[in-house]
Amino acid sequence: MKTERPERRKSGESAELQDLLTLQAAALEAAANPIVISQLDGTLIWVNRAFERLTGYTRAEAIGQTTRLLRSGQQSPSFYQQMWDTILSGQVWQGEMVNRRKDGSLYHEEMTITPVKNGAGKITHFIAIKLDITERKSWEERICRLAQVVENAAEMVTIGDSEGRIAFANRALLRATGYSEDELVGKFFATSLLSHNNPPHLDEEIRRRTISHGGWSGECIRCRKDGSDFPIFLSTGQIKDNQGRILGTFGISQDLTERKRLEEQLAVAQKMEAVGQLAGGVAHDFNNLLGVMIGYSELLQEGLPPDDLRLRKLQQIKKAGDRAASLTRQLLAFSRKQVIRPRVMDLNALVSDVSKMLTRLVREDIELICNLKPGLSTIKADPTQIEQIIINLVVNARDAMPDGGKIIIETANTYLDESYCRSHPTVKPGRHVALVVSDTGTGMDAKTQARIFEPFFTTKELGKGTGLGLATVYGIVKQSEGSIWVYSQLGKGTTFKIYFPCVDEAVQVLDSAVPRPELPRGTETILVAEDAEGMRDLVSELLIRNGYTVLTAESSEELLSVSDRYAAPIHLLLTDVVMPGINGRDLADCLKAAHPDLRIIYMSGYTSDTIVHHGVLREGIDFIEKPFTEESLMRKLREVLDR
Repeated sequence: MKTERPERRKSGESAELQDLLTLQAAALEAAANPIVISQLDGTLIWVNRAFERLTGYTRAEAIGQTTRLLRSGQQSPSFYQQMWDTILSGQVWQGEMVNRRKDGSLYHEEMTITPVKNGAGKITHFIAIKLDITERKSWEERICRLAQVVENAAEMVTIGDSEGRIAFANRALLRATGYSEDELVGKFFATSLLSHNNPPHLDEEIRRRTISHGGWSGECIRCRKDGSDFPIFLSTGQIKDNQGRILGTFGISQDLTERKRLEEQLAVAQKMEAVGQLAGGVAHDFNNLLGVMIGYSELLQEGLPPDDLRLRKLQQIKKAGDRAASLTRQLLAFSRKQVIRPRVMDLNALVSDVSKMLTRLVREDIELICNLKPGLSTIKADPTQIEQIIINLVVNARDAMPDGGKIIIETANTYLDESYCRSHPTVKPGRHVALVVSDTGTGMDAKTQARIFEPFFTTKELGKGTGLGLATVYGIVKQSEGSIWVYSQLGKGTTFKIYFPCVDEAVQVLDSAVPRPELPRGTETILVAEDAEGMRDLVSELLIRNGYTVLTAESSEELLSVSDRYAAPIHLLLTDVVMPGINGRDLADCLKAAHPDLRIIYMSGYTSDTIVHHGVLREGIDFIEKPFTEESLMRKLREVLDR
């Protein structure tokens, strides 16, 4: 048997070892990850091609340099000290750092440094394997920013898997629903967050369209943890990878509670405005008819003996006409078409005065309490109408307490800020005076509250009310540039809160006029412009019987023609505000050019922006409201002519 010589065997083993080392070197050279071998002092003795690609340094430039070549200054000295302490103790160090390329740009890398020992167990070298994580870090930062945006977004956000199970819910959703994230994660979106009060199979429709058609959007109802519902607008969509595979789903929703409430307020306001326009238009024509009825019934009563049966009948006609006129005034107040005469006033003083009368309106089992804050700011309003507000609210409260209770009238200065005004869209921010009327009565449900200011709406028995009390209150408040809000619950009473804007002016004290006992007469020439024949004839008769010379016209063209033909002076124009063709104000301006000393009195049962602004008389305007009596007309004429 032949035996191999030891020299040949040793030579073969060396060749195999050399081949293995060559293969290992080639593998290190071809590795995708940068690899560095350094001495104990950090001097680089070998780098591969991946290192060159990452750092921009060639092998010749790097070898012989220390690892400080790549330092960016982003890590602290203690960072490097901890790293070297770990390596020198014989342990492998792993971590992330920011280094600098040859061109000065920074890059993030993840590095594993392994100490290499010699045969005696002494550490002589280090091998560092690097991983470029710059792009990953960029994505992490972007994802982190995106996550913060989603987490802190005002909208409610959920992220789920492709089956609709919730994986994430942001703070807005958790606040709105009352759930914790642990309570939602893993639950199905449809069964956990959608109310049973949605249309049938809506949950299936949302899931199907999200998975099959890319998304769904629309209004639906979400449920809270406590079982209550609230409206939302929901948009869903798919989350896909770069290959278009569906990884999951998302849902973004907005709470519509506030918007729905504002929409309801706007709808009510628009409805009230429409009803007001109708009421104002009806009142205009109705007041002309009432003026004729009341005027002629007064004229026919003259000369009749007290025991004449015709006198009683005429008095009943007059009484009915006055009642109808009162209802018409209430309609005009609601529609903000009633002429008001505002002045700067102290609300506390007015409440104190009217409270004496209120005690006679309430029953003995009702306690009337006035809490009036001192130092109240002034407001500008018509005192008579503010009295009407208080009386109507107190009467309404009284009728809501059949078994007795308390009515509390309060005043206070208050400031309505932007936040309050956003939730009460008809209110302007600023200083206000609050008038609050509360009762401990039966209260109202939400449906009743939504309609209480509508004219002719009443919850009282037939014949027990006209349904105009609160409608009148609403109109007066709006015409006074205020706002009114009602708060009520069944069995817990009702509170009306009214806010009037403050004015920085002193209280106006009006001299009380002493009525003259006699009906004043005159001899001047009066030009009457009135398109309603019955009203025109009545006014003419009243003027003639009181000594005046009267010229009449039913249209603007006729009036201008009459005034041109009349040679003597015309002292006063008594004109309806609303005339065919040219309106009363423009008509007066035309006549003024030919008759500079002409006095003007406007009459109407319906206000117009011709002579008023939101029902408030313009400066220097004389006005008499239809229907009027003979006495009120004669006194108004003398007031203007004798000025």
